[in-house]
Amino acid sequence: LKSLAAKISALKMSSDASATQCSIRACNKPIHDEGPRTGVSLCRVHFDKEVLKLTEQKDNLMKKLRALRDTPDTSQLRVEQSALAAEIEDVREMFDELEEELRQWRQRTEARVQAVHDSVADRLRDASEAEQCEKDLTAASEAGDVREMAKLAATTELWLEEASERSAKFNETRLKLRERQSAVSHGLSGDVVFRSVGDVAAGVQQLKLVINKHMASVMQQCWLEDGDGGTLTKRPMTRIDKLEDQPCHLQCWASYSKK
Repeated sequence: LKSLAAKISALKMSSDASATQCSIRACNKPIHDEGPRTGVSLCRVHFDKEVLKLTEQKDNLMKKLRALRDTPDTSQLRVEQSALAAEIEDVREMFDELEEELRQWRQRTEARVQAVHDSVADRLRDASEAEQCEKDLTAASEAGDVREMAKLAATTELWLEEASERSAKFNETRLKLRERQSAVSHGLSGDVVFRSVGDVAAGVQQLKLVINKHMASVMQQCWLEDGDGGTLTKRPMTRIDKLEDQPCHLQCWASYSKK
C-alpha cells in the first residue's frame, strides 16, 4: 500500500508540474500564455516565436491581398464591366427582335405553304367532282332519264363555271412558275434538282444551319468560348440556290392561286 501511494503521489506531482510548464516537448519553462495559433500553453520564448510566425503569415497574406487589390487595369475593368452590362441589354433586345422576326416569317411562310396546299387540294376536289358529275350525266343519259339530266345540268352549270375559272387560274399560275423555272435553269449544271415539295422545309433548315454557324463564329471571335462550335452546326443535306451564303442549287416552285 505504501508503494502504491508513493506512485500515485509521484504521478500527481508530475501532473501538477506539467500543468505549469510549457507544452512544447522537452521544454520545462513556466507557462506564459496560450499560443494564438496552436491554442496550447507556451512559455514566453515559444509564445514569442509563435507570434513571430503569425506576424510573418499576416505579412505574407497582406502582400498577396495588396497584389490582388492593386490591379493596374482596375479602372479599365470597371469601364469594361459597364460596357458589358450595356451589351447584355443590347443582346437581349436583339434576340427579342430576332425572335419576333422569326415568328413573323414563320407565320408568313406557313400561311403561303398552306395556300399552295389548299390550292392543290381545291384543284383535286374540282377534278373529283367533275368526274362524278360526268358519271351521273352518263348514267342519266343511258337510262333515258331526261328529267334527271335536266336537273343535273341545272345544278352543275354554275358550279362548272366557277370550277373552270379556278382551274384556268391554277393552270396559268403553274405555267408562269414553270416558265420562270425554265429561264432560271439555263446555264445550271445537270445535277440541279427542281421540286415543288420539300424545298421550303429545306430552306428553313438551312436558315437554322446559317444561324448556328454564324453564332458559333461570334462566340469564338468574341472570346466567349474556346471550342470550335462544331457541336452547334451540322452539315446540310440540302441547300437552296441564290441565298446569301451561296449554297448549292435547289429551287422551290410551288403553284397556287390566291383566293
